[in-house]
Amino acid sequence: MSKKIKSILSILFVAIMTASCFCIPVNAADDDLKIKISSDDKDSVTAKVGDTVKYAVYMSQTNEKVIGIQMSFFYDDAYLKMDADSVKCESFPNSVGNTALKNYYIFTWTDVQNPVTLNSNKSLVSAEFKVLKGGETDLSYFISDIYGDDMTYLKSYKITCKLWVNGEEVKQDAVPIVDEKKASENKLQGDFINYVDGMGEENTPNKDDHKSVIVEKRYITTQKSTSVVDVTKTVETSTNGSGSGSSTTIIIIVAIAVVLLAAGAIILVKKKDDKKKSDSLGNVNSDENNEN
Repeated sequence: MSKKIKSILSILFVAIMTASCFCIPVNAADDDLKIKISSDDKDSVTAKVGDTVKYAVYMSQTNEKVIGIQMSFFYDDAYLKMDADSVKCESFPNSVGNTALKNYYIFTWTDVQNPVTLNSNKSLVSAEFKVLKGGETDLSYFISDIYGDDMTYLKSYKITCKLWVNGEEVKQDAVPIVDEKKASENKLQGDFINYVDGMGEENTPNKDDHKSVIVEKRYITTQKSTSVVDVTKTVETSTNGSGSGSSTTIIIIVAIAVVLLAAGAIILVKKKDDKKKSDSLGNVNSDENNEN
């Protein structure tokens, strides 16, 4: 009987050990996060839960100095937690950004008097993230506007990105993903056209088939509650402050109506006065004729 028990225990032990051999790599795989930074899958990087990942976007090969930019990058906070204090715009001192937005960061910079020369040594923007869980995600960007010192959009440039894992550079000179979906959701289109190959219209080798990403466009004027988009898109309105565009229009219409009513009243009174004067003059003439 004891031999049978020993045999059964031996079989169970072997079974448990065999199962554990299969479980170990499965659990390890659950901790792996595949991060795509380019449309080319070979540029994907694998990081583990708890790792620190740094993402940076660069622009080089420009013919002009830059005087202004508005740019965003995107991530998924289900997989990556952004360190707000790590965000840097090395090429643009005193830029203004918003780290409170969900799943993306946007910044704006302009300085007409001190244009900057862009190169591959200083990033347009960079940020660090903590890996939260395994799976698959991506990091991407979108430029709304960028102007050269000739006051026009850039026509020659090359956009690349780098990725670090725990301080070690693992990818460089990759063509970053232009995120059409997230840029469209947030209506980030400006006057700049984002090309898929990350190059300008003048220096791209793909002049015959230069694919671009153009999303919904929104302009907000300085007037209260005024929002205008290009004619091919939907129009939105938003209300800020204590007044609105519609209330201003109503006030103007009411003011015009009051003026017209006042003018009408003046004209009516004047006509009555003229009639009275005419009647009085007629009575005087009649009396004079009777006396004669």
